[in-house]
Amino acid sequence: MRPDGSDLHRITAEPGAGFGLQWSPDGASILARVGRMEGVKRLNALKRFDIEARHDTLLTKFRTGLTSLPQWSQDGRELVSSVNGTLQRISSGLKPALLQRRAERPLWFMDGDRAMILAPAAEKAQPVEALAGRRIFNLVHSPDGDKVAFQILGGPLCVMRSDGTGLIELGEGEHPSFSPDGRFLVFMITGDDGHTITGSDLYVMAADGTGKVNLTQTEGRSEMHPAWSPAGDAILFDLYETGEIWSLPVTQDEVQQ
Repeated sequence: MRPDGSDLHRITAEPGAGFGLQWSPDGASILARVGRMEGVKRLNALKRFDIEARHDTLLTKFRTGLTSLPQWSQDGRELVSSVNGTLQRISSGLKPALLQRRAERPLWFMDGDRAMILAPAAEKAQPVEALAGRRIFNLVHSPDGDKVAFQILGGPLCVMRSDGTGLIELGEGEHPSFSPDGRFLVFMITGDDGHTITGSDLYVMAADGTGKVNLTQTEGRSEMHPAWSPAGDAILFDLYETGEIWSLPVTQDEVQQ
């Protein structure tokens, strides 16, 4: 769908494609892990979906074994994934002329529930020492690649430099998304009764852990799963009660209260 709500179309109905999908750096393609069943075996593969062309490209063979959620390199030329703990670099098939060159920074990805860092030009990823023994999820990179944000299972929302240093615990929060300049995070805080969600609001906080602001404070509406627009002037989210997608305009004054 375009930002104005027009041209809605389905990209794929393949099992698993919507979980952990990744936009390419130029915003023209989506990378996804897809699955299919052969008898009782589940097979996984990586696919690239080109949005305007409405064309998909199979990047790996379908195979058994756990394939981690893939990540783009910062210039979009390669994909990084882990198959049963073995790191793989895969060509994205995109033409270099179509990609914006930018300085490479360490790339984070998940190997099971363990956070790994792949340094530029390195062939082997290393575990993040500061997170040893802690399970993390909902990992996101800042647009400039300098920082990552994630949740710790049973613990707080966190932000960290992409080199694996400078861990900051932000407190309660889920599903973070960086502002385009990487200075702020939007996230949700939910309440429940032990069985179902009873409420949810969206919050913004500086990436250094200061200046927490509640953006919603609504009655009878549970705003969830926020995503900052590339232009920085809106935050998209869905409503738990209806599944509708909404857009909330934001300004610098609102996030810096």
